[in-house]
Amino acid sequence: MLSLGTPMTNSNTVVGNPWALFPLFLFLLFFLGSSLYYHGVGTEFAFYQIKAPVAILPAILVALLIGREKLQLQLDTFLKGIGDSNIIMMCVVFLLARG
Repeated sequence: MLSLGTPMTNSNTVVGNPWALFPLFLFLLFFLGSSLYYHGVGTEFAFYQIKAPVAILPAILVALLIGREKLQLQLDTFLKGIGDSNIIMMCVVFLLARG
């Protein structure tokens, strides 16, 4: 019988790392931080001054840098997770070319 204070452990349990949330917080810092800055200086439509795809690029790069697998495996997983890899790679190249 389990008592309330005993944590359940399993040998197959994967323990999460809090650093995995860092890219999310980086995106929020860029997007919300820049929006609040533009609002503070009186710019109209402050939340539209920086585009979300531009704010997410540093977060994606940080996520790839802190990953444990090889870069190619991380990119494959990333591209499979967000859609067809050929189309998404074309979009990433377009964004990196400042399109």
